[in-house]
Amino acid sequence: RGQCPPAASSKRLAALAKAEAFIEQHARDDIRVGDICQAAGVSQRTLEYAFLTQFGIGPKEFLNTFRLLSVYRQLRAADPRKTKIVDVANDWGFWHMGQFAADYEKRFEVLPSETLRR
Repeated sequence: RGQCPPAASSKRLAALAKAEAFIEQHARDDIRVGDICQAAGVSQRTLEYAFLTQFGIGPKEFLNTFRLLSVYRQLRAADPRKTKIVDVANDWGFWHMGQFAADYEKRFEVLPSETLRR
């Protein structure tokens, strides 16, 4: 017999909503999963489970994806003559440009410089 996954508890859903709001408000800050847990009022295990159940990824990857999407949007809207990729990336918490470029290309299948030129 197949087993149905447990329904998401109201506590997990509320924690997830708080975590998402915290990430949106503080994505540019130096935040860690522990900070997200504290803002959501749950343990790291509960938060991990809630994110995995809802999105198929953990909170750390969710934060990184949120930041990458934010960089993407900002680069798409930017003037390539006035915008430096490193400044946009740093503004969203990416400090290691090699890793940033690799993560960006993996996510969007283009380099950040290509996004900026478009």
